[in-house]
Amino acid sequence: MKTFQLPLTAMLLLGLTTAAFAQLPIDRLTQTMYYYWHVENPNFMMAGLLQDDTFREGIGVSEEQVQKIQDAMGNTDRLTLQNDPRLKPFQDKLNEFPNPFVFSADTPKEMEEKYLEVQARMEMKYHEIRMEAMTNAVNDNLTSEQLKKIQEFRISTMSEYPLISPFISPSMFEALNLSGAQKEQLDEIKRVLKPEFEKYVEKHVEIEKKNNERRNDGLMEKLRDLPDDEARAKFVKDISEKIQAELQPERDKVLASGKALGDKLKIEVFDVLTDEQWNRLIDLIDNPPEYVKKILRKWKEASEKASAWAPGPNSWRPGDPIPEGYRQQRSEGRFPRNVQSE
Repeated sequence: MKTFQLPLTAMLLLGLTTAAFAQLPIDRLTQTMYYYWHVENPNFMMAGLLQDDTFREGIGVSEEQVQKIQDAMGNTDRLTLQNDPRLKPFQDKLNEFPNPFVFSADTPKEMEEKYLEVQARMEMKYHEIRMEAMTNAVNDNLTSEQLKKIQEFRISTMSEYPLISPFISPSMFEALNLSGAQKEQLDEIKRVLKPEFEKYVEKHVEIEKKNNERRNDGLMEKLRDLPDDEARAKFVKDISEKIQAELQPERDKVLASGKALGDKLKIEVFDVLTDEQWNRLIDLIDNPPEYVKKILRKWKEASEKASAWAPGPNSWRPGDPIPEGYRQQRSEGRFPRNVQSE
């Protein structure tokens, strides 16, 4: 049997890991979903969108503001954060292992698993620090009006959320000038729906775990029999696509459950809106600013071009962000109202 050594950096890039480290991207996905659900104005993903001229001009962000945000984000790269006290405990633990640490046929399995576990925990902490720093960089350097436009942008693009984030952020509805009482109702909605949200996250994690476990089952042994990195990369790509196709029916069910929860959240929020707020929301969805339309076109084109899976007949597709039937019920006054004012 052929043997080879693959440096850790290459392992991370290709995703060629044992089951222990395969958990990392799942944990980061879970972190991101919870961040969007709980954090007020979770704008860390907007930092990337600010690189888009159309988006930047649409919300009126100056070059000086963008530079300040970039400078703040520059302090979150790996080199800058390598001595961060929040990461030091993990780095100290990694330094206890042989250096440089490489994977080979002779690497003790227990040592490899321990190293990967510490590395995974450090990556999660780094992801947490970076999300928080990027959110603060945006929120601290934009005006309240610009931040409101970002929330309005989220509402206008609500139907496209599978493209830009793992879940709808309830906080975006604050763009509709919610009263103090309505904000309390929003918090209560999040509290009541939290068990369902957690169940959805568990389903999402379960399918990704299954995907990783199938891909990584005996992977290292199979890769050792291949002649070079090009052949190994092709093998990983082919087996990943095969497994993804096999799991697509299950993934469709998860996406459908996400849509159902998203619709439930929307209806709960819509029911606390005044008629004026409702009309503003409908206008943002039906008549978005021209810059939003341009961005949506770019997203759809990119998504269609890069799509690695074909949705099933009942799966979640981007479309009308208002749950079926609700718009008509609202216009006819046939829905449970729960509006509070101060």
